[in-house]
Amino acid sequence: ILREKAWADLSNKWNNASALALVLWITYIFSYNLFIFQILLFPIYCSYSICFLLNHRGAQQALKTDMLGKGYKQFARITTTMFLSFLYASLWSLALTGVFFCIGLLFDFKGTPMDEEYLYGWWIPFFLTYTYKQIQYGVTPYILHDYPYLSNNRAIELSKKMMKGHIMKYIKLYISFWPWWILIICSLGIALLWLSPYAKATEAIFYEQIKEDYESKYAS
Repeated sequence: ILREKAWADLSNKWNNASALALVLWITYIFSYNLFIFQILLFPIYCSYSICFLLNHRGAQQALKTDMLGKGYKQFARITTTMFLSFLYASLWSLALTGVFFCIGLLFDFKGTPMDEEYLYGWWIPFFLTYTYKQIQYGVTPYILHDYPYLSNNRAIELSKKMMKGHIMKYIKLYISFWPWWILIICSLGIALLWLSPYAKATEAIFYEQIKEDYESKYAS
């Protein structure tokens, strides 16, 4: 249902939506190996999400490429919040990976700390934990837009609260796009210009639903 609504939202707007995706990915590619540039582009990444939220809410011209620069009006707030979410996810991942690493040493599971296979194996809990935390923080860009009075940490905390009980639904939602990933491979990545807007439009509707659910519970 969410994907059907997202498809309807993008009806007759695919050219603008794919243009947004193209600009986003060009900036990402040129800054890929430079972390400081990635940080400076956080407002663009957030604005990209907000474009599809505003489009869903019926805003005119929401999918114009110049909308990507709107986030720089709140550069400090957006940049620090997104950096903190990255930092928290990384620290949680390192902490849990350290726990598993220590357990492995304590019980001498497999190999030794110097074995290459052993060391690479400990990236699994890091990756899983980091992914889980990023999903928890996944609606932070929308919260920054809808709750301009919230501080950095409160916005991140609200994202966790909204996502509570909805994480599996979020994961299943993105897994449902698997045929598109096959198309992306077959098209050498070109189809990503359509998948990215489609997925973001769906995510925006998902956010609207969990926000309504959270606010109804809070009001009661």
